[in-house]
Amino acid sequence: MIRQKLQAILGLATVAAGLPTATDSKSNSSAIEWIPCPSDVPKPVECGQIAVPMDYRLRSGPTINLAVYRLKANGTDRLGSLFLNPGGPGGSGTRPIALQAQREQKGIRDAVVSYEVRQRYDLIGPDPRGIGLSTPIQCDPATQQNRTNYYVSDEAGFQELVRRNKEFGESCANLSGPALGFVDTISVVQDLDLIRRALGEKKFDYLGFSYGTQIGAQYAERFPEHTGRMVLDGALDHSGDSHTMFLTEAVTYESTLNQFFDWCNTTSECAFHGRDLPTIFDDLVDRAEREPLPAPECKADPTKGCRADVTSYDILRNVQPLLTRVNATASSAQSWAMLSQILKLAVDDNNGTALAASVPTAKTDFFFSERAVECQDWPRADSAGFLARRIIAARALAPHTRGVSQSFEIEAGCAGWPAKMTNPPARLDVKKTKKASPMLVVNAFHDPETSIAWALGLREQLPTSVSLFRDGSGHTSYGLFGETSKAIDKFLLEGKTPKDGVVYDS
Repeated sequence: MIRQKLQAILGLATVAAGLPTATDSKSNSSAIEWIPCPSDVPKPVECGQIAVPMDYRLRSGPTINLAVYRLKANGTDRLGSLFLNPGGPGGSGTRPIALQAQREQKGIRDAVVSYEVRQRYDLIGPDPRGIGLSTPIQCDPATQQNRTNYYVSDEAGFQELVRRNKEFGESCANLSGPALGFVDTISVVQDLDLIRRALGEKKFDYLGFSYGTQIGAQYAERFPEHTGRMVLDGALDHSGDSHTMFLTEAVTYESTLNQFFDWCNTTSECAFHGRDLPTIFDDLVDRAEREPLPAPECKADPTKGCRADVTSYDILRNVQPLLTRVNATASSAQSWAMLSQILKLAVDDNNGTALAASVPTAKTDFFFSERAVECQDWPRADSAGFLARRIIAARALAPHTRGVSQSFEIEAGCAGWPAKMTNPPARLDVKKTKKASPMLVVNAFHDPETSIAWALGLREQLPTSVSLFRDGSGHTSYGLFGETSKAIDKFLLEGKTPKDGVVYDS
């Protein structure tokens, strides 16, 4: 469940030119057309597009075009095609492929995937439908220029929330057309199987992160006979009821924030070392609730795409993705050292710029695709009481983070959304998933976005899977290239699964 701010960290902009669009066709071509890449895509990436049904119930109906990037295996002993998805929802699959090539040009041995995996697999990165270069959802940025208050507790506030969401969603429907109602994960899964077939692969080998684990799990249910070596890292369990999902995420965010507080207490790299950071943090949130913090850099330059002030909600919502990495360099916006510097700037200098909420400026903003997918896959709030009860419970279980999370924002942000939920949460059919090939379900003990509880729940629904745990913090594990990554590589390269329930330190 990676946010827009984390997508920006990848450092690769979505190419606007040549975006595939929805088309009418009475035939479904399953061939990939390989076309010249945009000028900013590094070599040797290959760029393709494929037409898929907009609605899989109507094989002769309209189609949409999907973008697919490929990096062919470096070595001669090729194993197959490894599909990648970075999460989201709303994450671009083409970006990791371009990033892999970009880092290789800089001499980085282990980039998005390890050197060993890169030698043996073609890397395949499709942008899921409605996202990035694949007929992206378009909405009117003007509907998001004023802040939407999700943290409502009375009926008047809820009705205003519904009105704002409806206005926003209708702008998406007007600009995107019927495609807005066909960006659910089941449709994405069917797209991936068409791409697998178009590539001539008998099996679907897959490395999915965060929301990408939901894609992988639903693929295993839909096409168990085609599953190959699948790794689900940072597990999202799409089977739970909405209040359990919300509270589980609230608690895992709180747990990881407490890990950050402990780290600050014992590590001189932290800008608050030797100070009572839990109290300081709560005081900062309370202060912003009384009066938003200024974000002077955003105010001075409206083109930066961020709000001129920072509310308590903004602080809590944006700290969550900034907890995703613990051992990044101090210059990385994902490191805990940098997070401590961001908080120090807000606390000591009253400058909340780095915690300011994003303001969409383009019709194809990441946030628009994210919200469209979320509202087709997850339930929505139906009353002020629905949200108020969650806030009360969360403040008891997660007093620092107060229930602010992606799960809460989905429930609040989808109230009034014009497209129906078409892929509601449900347990995977074990009669089907038990036919799948062996796979890995991976999670850190303290993940701020995907709970270890979700990893356990997903493992139960995938009988052929084994659980890998990392005794640490942060969102997903493979990219750390530690012991967990080595176990994943061994599985991808040799098909060998570790002992179920194994715990790695890195």
